[in-house]
Amino acid sequence: MSRRVATITLNPAYDLVGFCPEIERGEVNLVKTTGLHAAGKGINVAKVLKDLGIDVTVGGFLGKDNQDGFP
Repeated sequence: MSRRVATITLNPAYDLVGFCPEIERGEVNLVKTTGLHAAGKGINVAKVLKDLGIDVTVGGFLGKDNQDGFP
């Protein structure tokens, strides 16, 4: 029997993530690369479940100006 989970994200968001290869205390540390990712509790849970091999359906609400970054 296959498992399938549905998640609903009522408040989706974008996560701005920066990568800094090392951090020096007392120094100016610069971010080398950045990424903008679809996020929110339900979306984040769905990403983990997918990585675990579980079929996931994601639902939620988006404004028309924000839908481009969400697959």
